[in-house]
Amino acid sequence: MLLVAGADDQLISPDKTFSVEQGLVTSETLSNVGHMSMYEGPNKLVGIIREFLNPSR
Repeated sequence: MLLVAGADDQLISPDKTFSVEQGLVTSETLSNVGHMSMYEGPNKLVGIIREFLNPSR
């Protein structure tokens, strides 16, 4: 499972996002991004998703 949080998120803090059991969880925090990472940091978000789906690239 991939969890992505914006470091500047005012609605759901990264601490809340990452408060789940960490067993098989990959956690990533996007710097200079708030709650709407798909708009505020789309290239960063896509890069993290691509790396998660295809780690050998």
